[in-house]
Amino acid sequence: MATTENTYTNTTTATHSFTFPYLQKSDVKVSLKDDGGAVTELTKDDTNGYTVQTTAITLTGTAASGLTTADTVRIYRETAAALPATFYPGSAIRSSDLNDNFTQNLYSTQEVVERYLDSKGGFLDTTLTLGEDADLIFEGETSNDFETTLTVTDPTVDRTITLPDETGTVITSAGTDVIDSAHYVDGSIDTAHIGDSQITTAKIATDAVTRAKIATDAINSTLIENGAVTTSRIADDAVNNEHIADGAIDSAALDAATVITNSEQAAATVNDTSFLTSSASDARYFQQSSSETLKDGVSWVSSDAYIATAAAIDDRVTALVDEVGGFVAIADESKFPTTNPDFADDTGTIISITSLSADRTASGSGVLTTGFTTTGSVAVTITGCTNDQVYKQGYGLLVETTSTLNTYTFVRYVAQTSDVISIAAITSDISDVAAIDSNVTTVAGIASNVTTVAGISADVTTVAADGTDIGTVAGISANVTTVAGISGNVTTVAGVSADVTTCATNISDIQDADNQATAAASSASAASSSASAAATSATSAAGAVTALNTLSYYHDLGSIADTAGTTTDYGAIA
Repeated sequence: MATTENTYTNTTTATHSFTFPYLQKSDVKVSLKDDGGAVTELTKDDTNGYTVQTTAITLTGTAASGLTTADTVRIYRETAAALPATFYPGSAIRSSDLNDNFTQNLYSTQEVVERYLDSKGGFLDTTLTLGEDADLIFEGETSNDFETTLTVTDPTVDRTITLPDETGTVITSAGTDVIDSAHYVDGSIDTAHIGDSQITTAKIATDAVTRAKIATDAINSTLIENGAVTTSRIADDAVNNEHIADGAIDSAALDAATVITNSEQAAATVNDTSFLTSSASDARYFQQSSSETLKDGVSWVSSDAYIATAAAIDDRVTALVDEVGGFVAIADESKFPTTNPDFADDTGTIISITSLSADRTASGSGVLTTGFTTTGSVAVTITGCTNDQVYKQGYGLLVETTSTLNTYTFVRYVAQTSDVISIAAITSDISDVAAIDSNVTTVAGIASNVTTVAGISADVTTVAADGTDIGTVAGISANVTTVAGISGNVTTVAGVSADVTTCATNISDIQDADNQATAAASSASAASSSASAAATSATSAAGAVTALNTLSYYHDLGSIADTAGTTTDYGAIA
């Protein structure tokens, strides 16, 4: 038998091959059958259908994504009924056209043979749907004019009739003596299926009705004969609260000590043997629905005679918080609220401007106006600022409401977060400066000198490089001071620096001359003493005076005779 279809089960794959030949891709059909037997015919090249390749199909869209292992994919051929070629008298007959027509007939015949239901019996592997007014007619064992027709009443909704998994005979409503006790399952007949008055006294066995078979409250006073219930018929402890009728026991039937009235409640003590009447309870305990309750919407009363509900407490807390005043943050100076944010339209609420969008300068009288507006572009005035103060872009302001709409009072100038972070990072440096604030004040007093030093910073750098030499000079500061005292002489020496250089070159000769001069001075002193001793001798004194007068020059002193008459030549030291 030729293959005209392929089926796949237990798969979620979108692409499946097929093994049958076909004339056109449109002849290849695909259907899906779910586990309930419902069949869905898919449309070729539809978004949620399938596409055809040479020997395979691919499901698309929801047909692919919704496929489960319980579904059956059926790929089958359904050749178009129209012949591929038509022949006309006198026209040429091509073998290819004859072959196409033959193949078309062959494929159609194969499909019919593959799928038809033989009148002698066969197998149907899919759902059989009978059209409108179609019936199933059974001829029975004898071919005659009598048949059994299986039909249905026109359904208004989908119906399902399931035949049980058992062998037996179908029972119809017109049958007689076909349902007996053998057909009833134990417990299948319930009270809903017993007609009224169907159970008579004759149907009840003797002693069959026990206490367990009598419904609660089924026996009322009309069914009990007068005097039938005696004390002997009531078991001990058989009468409890559920056997006492409502209202049967009133306050009059209770002991007086058990019931506490309104007049007695004030003096009553707590116990487990008595209870309060409603009026006594109302007087003794709080009643939520009474005038003792402060409810939502009722004016607040400060008194110990009332209890407030949660809603009333919420209202009270909200009112108190509102009266404290608030804090409103806005992005910049053009975002002021259009109404006074203070609950009383007065002072007390702070507006925080996060960041000024531009530099804003106060007037000479300390008023800010330019650039300050509400969200509705209405001008805003801020008073109390520093006269002519420039408030920089990016910094914030704190202002306070007033009783005048759109008029605020300056409170504080707020630094940028980055500035605060920078200052926080140098807090230790600030502390160090604070510890030497007197020195800072001194430096501030010589600011002009600091400026001068700043102007010769290059020279200061040069001096810093000569720190060792400066230290040496500092070690002889007394000598420097002495030199400073004879600065004129130093200047004179500087003028004869060449002579100083010559002296430095001949320093050894100068030192020798100094030593000889010292000796000469000593000798002169001795001679002076001798001259004084010989003062009486005029001749000797005159010669001595002449000699002494020439000593001060240290040059060419000549020959001097001492008192002993010894002559010395001093001209050699010149």
